[in-house]
Amino acid sequence: DAPALAIDFMKEVPTTWDETVFLDGYPGKYCVLARRHGDRWYVVGVNSDNKPLFLKLDLSRFISQGREYKYYSDTKELLIQLKVIKALCPDKVEVTIQSNGGMVIVCNL
Repeated sequence: DAPALAIDFMKEVPTTWDETVFLDGYPGKYCVLARRHGDRWYVVGVNSDNKPLFLKLDLSRFISQGREYKYYSDTKELLIQLKVIKALCPDKVEVTIQSNGGMVIVCNL
């Protein structure tokens, strides 16, 4: 059974998008996109490599300094976790995407 956190998240994800932006990636390895619905951005990343991926992303277009955002990610055991983080340096947001895992950052403009 899927964890309640994952089910609740899937219920809130829109089915249509107003804008999509490619942020980073390499064919066959990983991809990071930002998608907007209304005034909410979803920054998503997936990693198909056999080792964790550590990235520093410039999210200043999507997150204002001092604003809080939700950070959904996988643990090493590929269990979902949620952190609410205050954006201190939105141009240097560090994320870890586990092997064969993913992450989502949800933020409002």
